[in-house]
Amino acid sequence: MSVTRHAARSDQDDAEDLRDGVDVLAGRDLLHPRPLDGPVTVDLGGVDGEPVRGLAPLSRLDGRPPSTTDMDAAKIFAGPADPADRPRWRRRLARWRDEAAARVPPGGIPGPEPQPWAARCRTVFVAWLWDDRLYDWDLDRWEPERLLDHLDREFGGVDAVVLWHAYPVIGLDERNQFDFYDVPGLPEVVDRLHRRGVRVFLDYNPWDTATRRPPAGDAAAVRDTLDRLRADGLFLDTLREAAVELVATVGTHRVLESESRISVPAMRTHQLSWAQWFADSRVPGVLRAHWLDRRHVQHHTRRWNRDHSDELQSAWLNGCGVLLWDNVFGSWVGWNERDRAGHRRMRHVHRWFGDLLENGDWTPLVDLGPAADAAGIYASRFADAGRRLYLLVNRTGTDATVDLPEPAVDLFATGAPAGPAGRVTVPARGLGAALAGPPPAGAVPGPETAPAAGTAFPERPLRRLGSPAPRVPSTGRAGPAAGADRAVPDHGAAAAGRAVPATAGRAVPLPAGEHPLVLRFRRRETGMFSGAWWVDAWKPLAPDLHAVMEQDCVVTVPAGGTRVRTAPVTRGEYLEFLRDTGYRPAVPYRFLAPDGAAADGAASGAPAVGDADAGAPVTFVDAADAAAWCAWAGGRLPTAGEWVLAASGTGAAAPGVWLRTADRYQEGPTRWTVLVGGTDRPREGSGWYFDSGPQPPGWIAKALDQGRGVGRSATVGFTVAWGPEPETRLGPERIVAPGRPIDY
Repeated sequence: MSVTRHAARSDQDDAEDLRDGVDVLAGRDLLHPRPLDGPVTVDLGGVDGEPVRGLAPLSRLDGRPPSTTDMDAAKIFAGPADPADRPRWRRRLARWRDEAAARVPPGGIPGPEPQPWAARCRTVFVAWLWDDRLYDWDLDRWEPERLLDHLDREFGGVDAVVLWHAYPVIGLDERNQFDFYDVPGLPEVVDRLHRRGVRVFLDYNPWDTATRRPPAGDAAAVRDTLDRLRADGLFLDTLREAAVELVATVGTHRVLESESRISVPAMRTHQLSWAQWFADSRVPGVLRAHWLDRRHVQHHTRRWNRDHSDELQSAWLNGCGVLLWDNVFGSWVGWNERDRAGHRRMRHVHRWFGDLLENGDWTPLVDLGPAADAAGIYASRFADAGRRLYLLVNRTGTDATVDLPEPAVDLFATGAPAGPAGRVTVPARGLGAALAGPPPAGAVPGPETAPAAGTAFPERPLRRLGSPAPRVPSTGRAGPAAGADRAVPDHGAAAAGRAVPATAGRAVPLPAGEHPLVLRFRRRETGMFSGAWWVDAWKPLAPDLHAVMEQDCVVTVPAGGTRVRTAPVTRGEYLEFLRDTGYRPAVPYRFLAPDGAAADGAASGAPAVGDADAGAPVTFVDAADAAAWCAWAGGRLPTAGEWVLAASGTGAAAPGVWLRTADRYQEGPTRWTVLVGGTDRPREGSGWYFDSGPQPPGWIAKALDQGRGVGRSATVGFTVAWGPEPETRLGPERIVAPGRPIDY
């Protein structure tokens, strides 16, 4: 569909639409944290001989006062607003840490052992396997060095990458999550990342229970996949901790990273965790899990935010890090210039002072005096016998300077003390650092650590790719629609002297002019034509997540009209094309079959499928395979809008498979295709799966493109249209039905 958007959208439009939708559907404001995501105020009772009263915001169902173990449930311990309370607050946290350490299981239990590298793994990047910064679509190959060069330039580098593989495509067919890692060449990608000093995590989806089952179960499949790809760790999607069997199976040298809040006992075997949607206090607080064990590194992340300064500041003061995630399942959520610069500052300190952050004596909310508090400047201090590292944040929108309590070097200034008191400048909403004591040799900041003020969202406009250029060998013979009239009026009739199977259906004529249309689709994390839906949202949930959307549009058919075949191209028709042209895809993986075996016989003229299958839809074809057949037939892939128009109101049978369209797009680093049709049977199981089952003609779905032949699916075929391609103008979208509850 050649798309013209209804109107440009601003951040304010997105925020207002989000709030309106939430008011109607969910009854809560997604633009603000839920109570359970907020910081926990520490009751200072129990310090200096007073009785323990626990945490004020927490209560017990049995009515008893909270005990010290209730602090175990906190995400962040809120910082006290009154500087006079901070010494007692630190003593209270130290007491809790000593008591909670006894609740961490001792060593010797089956599962991963603490890895020294994981304690220094402070920045992790989530990479969709087919992100065009990682995968070169023109050359059909991965280029991990290109991705790492980009991350070095824009963010100052990373310590690890999560190779994201299956969701949001999984569920389209029978493939399970492990099948999506079974791709030729992927182990070499991991090796190349390792050569650059970057660790690699794979992703585990515990909710994947309704696809093809691994013969020996999930735990064994996880271990085998980690071994085959030579990966360092496992990210536990939607899990706060792994099942016992999985923990015992992955290997003692592997690292587990959980999503969101981790329990105290699980910290024995889970060395990393996402601090996902953790709200800090105005006076910065302390991350509970990292305070308990400095070897447990947490990665702050808010996937839909356009301002990441809160995450950066909390990670900075806690000596932790962040999850860089700018391509959320196909939705572009790039980081602004200011926050990228802030992360480059963070990386400089992590690189040169990582040992001090890990092993030094940590003093949160160190006393800087009343002037610093008034200016919104707060600091942590990390000290050893000869050095004291001050990490500072500025909570305000104005640059500010502060005098430290001792002479120190501003690590982002000239490298020399600015005055006897050690004066440090901290940029607005930014990070500062100073060192009292000898700096490491060579720890001189470069221009990459300079602050930046730009907070504009880095837009990546939706770009239409259209059908790939067909690559069909010339045989000197005409395809079935060749001749003077390539717009075949009835594709069920004989063409060019060849009998086309009766199951082929017929071409529906669409007259020239404007045709109004309503498209329907699911409100998934992938977004659709308007990009990410949840701008600055705080953990979208049902009924807003996965709600059913409608979008008005107008399809303009050019003069002369078009003709659209509503039925899929069949296996028999595709086999004829192969025999006639000798077509072979550039990447044969999964061509016409899960193992690609059917392609060998078909290209040589031998029957690739039995006669009984000749009338079934051809599947296991990608966009280039489909475009090649259409060109041979004198046609092209239809747009989604014209197929919907042709299939609506004509009594056409459901295709039984999803159909590729000419609507292929790129927004940010992701390529994706609009599918129409639907499968012949629904898939039970998790709401995270791709849509399945028969769909009404107006239903469309966004499928992220996958290279190396992985995008060839048992449930995706195609059809054909003739005539000039129509243009589709998109109008406003609206929620018409709620999504079902889902947990993560």
